[in-house]
Formats: sequence, structure tokens, C-alpha cells
Amino acid sequence: MKKLSVILLITIFCGTIGYAQKQAKTPLDLLKTIHKLAEAKKYKKLNKYLYQGKITNAPVKEMANKTMGQLILEGIQGKKTIGVAAYNAQGLNAIITKHAERIVPITKEVLKDLFGEENEGFAQFADLKYLADNRPNDLYIFDHQGVHILMAKLKKKRFVLVFWEGLSNITEDNKNSTEPNIKAIDGGK
Repeated sequence: MKKLSVILLITIFCGTIGYAQKQAKTPLDLLKTIHKLAEAKKYKKLNKYLYQGKITNAPVKEMANKTMGQLILEGIQGKKTIGVAAYNAQGLNAIITKHAERIVPITKEVLKDLFGEENEGFAQFADLKYLADNRPNDLYIFDHQGVHILMAKLKKKRFVLVFWEGLSNITEDNKNSTEPNIKAIDGGK
């Protein structure tokens, strides 16, 4: 009977850990999960960690009527090798292992740049605009060495990746600079 109880407890504990791992509860957890799934080429599982807002006001034709998640997934799958949404495993790993302290709540300056004009930039996404206006502490950024990442805590307290660019600008060999480069994620407005 004790053996059965121990097995049952282990099963419940492992199931709980598995469930907890499926929910990215911090921005760093989110990036770790995305890195793990991307490297394992588990693209369908990645979708729930990517923001699915549809782009209605695209800065370039190739982005029109896609979701942010589609753009990021295209980058992870190697369909985009430079620019917005391009993926670089070494760069993402460097952020996770060497620069995690630079993942911070969005600053007022960046918040204004990204969400300042109605229906422009990230303000075109109603749920993100709501966060920007009412719960800005649920928006996180990484902005260092030309890498720009925006993450959001949506419903059910889970984080999703909204945007990234420049992952190839950072490697595990780069040294931290003394000051982060706080510019707008959408191109340095």
C-alpha cells in the first residue's frame, strides 16, 4: 500500500510540474520555454507562447494580415533570417544565461513610444493597449545591444512573446555594457 501511495504522489507531483511548465509565469520562463521548444522544433507547441494579435496596420506589406505569432514562428522555422522576428538560438540563449537581469518592466519612455499613438505600432492591438493604459507592469522588455523584445502577461497570468528583433546582435561572448540602450522596440523612434 505504501508503494502505491508513493507512486501516486510522484505521479501527481510530476503532473503538477508538467502543468506549471506549460504556463510561462515569468518573462524569463517564457524565453526559456520558447528556446527549448524552438530547438526541439516543436512548432505547434510554440503557438501558445506567442502573441496572436493580427496586424492590421503593418509597416511593410509582408506583415499585413498576419499575426505577431506567425511572424515570430516564421523566424523560428528559418523562413526569416534577418530583421523583425528573425530567430537566433545562440542569441536567445545568451539573453537567458548572461543577460536575464536586463528583462525589466517597460519604462515610461518606451511605453509612450510603443503605445502613444492610437492604432499605430502596438497600440493597434486592443488587449496590449489596455495593458499599456491600465496594467503597464504586465509589459516587459529586453533592450540591449540592438536586441529588442516585448513580452506581455495576458489572461490567466501567463506571459506571451509579442515581438523580438536583433537576436543575432548578441552572443554568449558579448560582454555586458554598463548601461542598457533604452530605445523604442519598434525601430528606435
